[in-house]
Amino acid sequence: MITSSYMAHGFCLNWEPTLVALHVGSDIITGISYYSIPLAMFYYAYRRRDIPFFKIFIMFALFILSCGTTHLLSAYTIYRPEYWMEGYAKALTAIISAVTAIIFIPRIPDAIALPSVMNSLEEIKQLNSELAHKNTELQMSNFSIDNVLDSVYWISADAHILRVNEAACKTLGYTTEEMLELTIADVDPHFPRERWLDHWNQLKEKKAMILETQHRTKDGSLLDVEVSASYISFEGQEFNCAIVRDITSRKRVERDRVELEKQLLHAQKLESLGVLAGGIAHDFNNILMAILGNADLALMKLAPESPVTENLNAIEKAAARAADLAK
Repeated sequence: MITSSYMAHGFCLNWEPTLVALHVGSDIITGISYYSIPLAMFYYAYRRRDIPFFKIFIMFALFILSCGTTHLLSAYTIYRPEYWMEGYAKALTAIISAVTAIIFIPRIPDAIALPSVMNSLEEIKQLNSELAHKNTELQMSNFSIDNVLDSVYWISADAHILRVNEAACKTLGYTTEEMLELTIADVDPHFPRERWLDHWNQLKEKKAMILETQHRTKDGSLLDVEVSASYISFEGQEFNCAIVRDITSRKRVERDRVELEKQLLHAQKLESLGVLAGGIAHDFNNILMAILGNADLALMKLAPESPVTENLNAIEKAAARAADLAK
């Protein structure tokens, strides 16, 4: 690349070992450092494509890399005067430096406008604190819902079960995973798919409803339940949040006031019939006594041979039998 008439930089340094070592060592260490820094910057830029001013970041890495090349060549040309190669490297460094400056300087106002790192860290800490607080509240809410005695369901507009608490799973005998595969039609025999749409529209209009129905357990048995349903719209999604209470025992007791009431009414009817029958028998017995008394008086006034005597005796016997029957 050069003629042999050129001499190495070492002649300018009088080939003093200490001075040559100082220049060569400094250039080599600087060059290696300049090579390691852009490599780290390239790796950082590769992993963090979201950094601001990405292109300027890459240009700075190339600028540092080219500067490292010039330092390594400076160490090399002390011994071998290949100044054209060193000149080309410096020219490339100059071009990269100029391009970097041209790109970077107009963007300084934008760079200044970037949020302060310290302020951002404080904001992040504040957000993390708020997030931790909300997360604690959410965990407390979930814990409370999972540990209430009543069953809680979150149901979508198409009747699919989106979430349930532990009480719902225990009551029906399903696991949580099994429950999330079901629809309301699988749980409530009184709400087939064709009826659900009308119920959903009514709930959406009224916002809240309370109704009594039945739920089918995993083993097929039916439970009487009271459902308190609420329409909820959250972040564009619609839900039916239903709180379900098992009222099987209460309904059984109600069916038993009802049975007892029927028995009481029947006993009251029998008692009324007894009182009525007693009154009728008493009045009928009084009439029979009048018949018997008058028949006896007639027999006393008639002669024994009278042909009417036989008829009066028959009347007296019949009245006596009737009196016995009334008793």
